Amino acid sequence: MSVTPAILSFLVSRIDEKAASPFAVVPGINGKPLTELVSAYEIERHFKPAGGYGGLIPEFFKYGPLDQYFTGQFQENSSLSSIDSIYLLGCDCGEVGCWPLKAKVRIEANEVIWEDFLQPHRPDRDYSGFGPFVFELEQYQKAVAELQEKMQPLTTIYIRLLGEGTEVARPTRAVDMGGGTFRVLPTPDYDPEDEHWEFPPGSIVQCETRQQQDADFLMAVKHANGI
Repeated sequence: MSVTPAILSFLVSRIDEKAASPFAVVPGINGKPLTELVSAYEIERHFKPAGGYGGLIPEFFKYGPLDQYFTGQFQENSSLSSIDSIYLLGCDCGEVGCWPLKAKVRIEANEVIWEDFLQPHRPDRDYSGFGPFVFELEQYQKAVAELQEKMQPLTTIYIRLLGEGTEVARPTRAVDMGGGTFRVLPTPDYDPEDEHWEFPPGSIVQCETRQQQDADFLMAVKHANGI
């Protein structure tokens, strides 16, 4: 029996009313915050304590680029690379490890699946009735890309096109990784069969500032640190 895909969204808000306070990220499933969904499940099953969850706070923990994190792709040397699940929620105190909700993220064909939910401080709890949640891959990728852009504004860089017979560069968006390095993102209509980029989407590149017609722009010139 086919399952109607769930719709992923994210609620991003500051942890208090101060203008400079950090942002917290709460996933939403079909428009309902995950904090509410899991709390209702725990109350129904008389778990004690029930609830007490809050959003993830990227400023407090090194999740890496969130569009990668939520697909289970961790940065090299990340402490998360040694586990087979991700934090979806943290504690309402702001510390993710204090009272987290974890789940495995699995990509299968054109779907993303959240399954095997776990409260690590109460490993005997049975979450088999919570989920799994199945998302359509394209909608999921769009949601996490929009989250990444909201949390870390993107930068326009230029990538040389190969085999064009003349010097041509394609503008595209990229995630600023710091130190003059960027992670290349695809354009909305990216087609590797139509255009051959010197550095394809996903590459980590070093950029240099160039000038054309009195305007500065960033050109990708080499892979960063051999990546």
